[in-house]
Parts: sequence; C-alpha cells; structure tokens
Amino acid sequence: GIIKGYCYAGPHRSRPAYQWSVESSVYIDKLYQGQSIGKRLYEKMLSLLKKQGFANVYAGITLPNDPSVAFHRSFGFQKIGTYEKVGYKMDQWRDVAWFVLRLTEDSSPKPPIPFSKLNISS
Repeated sequence: GIIKGYCYAGPHRSRPAYQWSVESSVYIDKLYQGQSIGKRLYEKMLSLLKKQGFANVYAGITLPNDPSVAFHRSFGFQKIGTYEKVGYKMDQWRDVAWFVLRLTEDSSPKPPIPFSKLNISS
C-alpha cells in the first residue's frame, strides 16, 4: 500500500511527425532509493515502449543531479544538449540536460500502438 516510486512516458511533442518519440520521467522516494526500484520500473517501461513501436525516449534532467545522469547513462541514454536556465526550482534558475535513448533505427516505422491496445502478456 506504499508508493515507493513511479515512472512514466508521455508525448515528446504534439505534432504527428513526433509520434515516435516520448519523454520519460522517474521518481523514487528518498526512503527507497538504492534498492533498484527505479531500475526495475525503467526496464519494464522501456520494454513496453519498444513493443509499442516508439523509436526515441528523451529524458530531461534538472542539474545538478549526478545520480540521475548516471542512472540514465546506465540504460544507454546519451547526452544531446542542455537548456540553460530553463527551469526555476528551489529559488533559482536551473539548467536541464537532455538525453536520448534510441529504441530502434527503423527507417519506415508504423504508428505506435496505443498502450490500451498493447498485448502485454507476450
């Protein structure tokens, strides 16, 4: 009955050309960090995103956050850039580093399968 953490992915952009790209996020309560909960959540989520037919997963990490950077790199995410002073958090402007994980290099992908229509038993 305790929520220890969660992860999710949502549309990267709303235009049809970006339908194969999602933005991901993960949060683990400080009391439960270091127990591989985030790893297990991300492994399942990335597997489902791949089954759905998504090609790119983007993650924005508010800096500084070395543990999150290391976590995403452990899954193969590569840094692609930084938005400087884009977010205001904890009473100051923060940079956000952007990372990408390519799930496929398919040159003619089919539209992704909505989660509600995904057969997750296979």
